[in-house]
Amino acid sequence: MVFKLKKNAEIIDLIEQMHEFFPVHLAQAYNVNHLFLSDSCYNTAELVYLYLTSLDYVPDSSRQVIQTPFRLSRTMQGDCKSYSIFAAALMASFGVPVRFVYTCNNFNGTWHVYAQVKCPDQIVTIDGTIDKFNYETPAKHKFLGQWMQ
Repeated sequence: MVFKLKKNAEIIDLIEQMHEFFPVHLAQAYNVNHLFLSDSCYNTAELVYLYLTSLDYVPDSSRQVIQTPFRLSRTMQGDCKSYSIFAAALMASFGVPVRFVYTCNNFNGTWHVYAQVKCPDQIVTIDGTIDKFNYETPAKHKFLGQWMQ
């Protein structure tokens, strides 16, 4: 299943859809979360990150879709939206607070999204599109979504 964004979607459209359909993604994550369970929140987040980096990253195109965790696991490829939903849904399925972080360098340019999780001792960034775990690529503009659980 995929959720399609309208053509030329604005950032507010993306934010609304990421949050509106999060319960659907979360429900799917419960079916696979046992594959990622580790001894700590940090280590579980790292396992999710490592899984995402094993997939084929396909940058946004004119076809704006958000894949469910199940579909992302089947296609083995996705963009930052699908990666973020996957990471956030999996971590939330363990009861860990999650949020989406939206960034860009130019308000008229391309937006990027990644997940953050609130582990007991720190906030951890999961961005499967970059080569470093728990790292935020600097950006001129950053919008922090609400914490969800």
